[in-house]
Amino acid sequence: LLDDPLLIIRDLSEVIIQLRWSVSPEPIKQSCSTMFNEYIEGIFTRKKEFDLTTLSQNNSFEYRLLNDDEYKREHNNFIAQQLLPIFETNPNLWKEIFLIRTYNSSDLNTFFKKWSSDSSAENKDSILMIKQLFFN
Repeated sequence: LLDDPLLIIRDLSEVIIQLRWSVSPEPIKQSCSTMFNEYIEGIFTRKKEFDLTTLSQNNSFEYRLLNDDEYKREHNNFIAQQLLPIFETNPNLWKEIFLIRTYNSSDLNTFFKKWSSDSSAENKDSILMIKQLFFN
């Protein structure tokens, strides 16, 4: 999780695709393969709900699980779905995503401090909102 936060961003983009897809005209959906349609429709159902604050605890089950296997799609998808409303409210936050590629933080608190200090003033509140999801 902490080694590659972009995996969550990838899953966030899939959630956005699914939302856009859900309002697409039927002819477009009908022109796509069944496998593609099933994949897009299944994005919301492929999630493992859990308490996000457990990721701020280095000894928690979820923290260890996601650090051992960063490709836990069901967990990442759930995290992405929690982040989506913040990105929808502040689309400018997408401009700050490139910053996190270079971070190699050992804990979420350090990660969020770095992201907030490196980000523009207009996005600091949104980053704080994201941090609150993990620290409550």
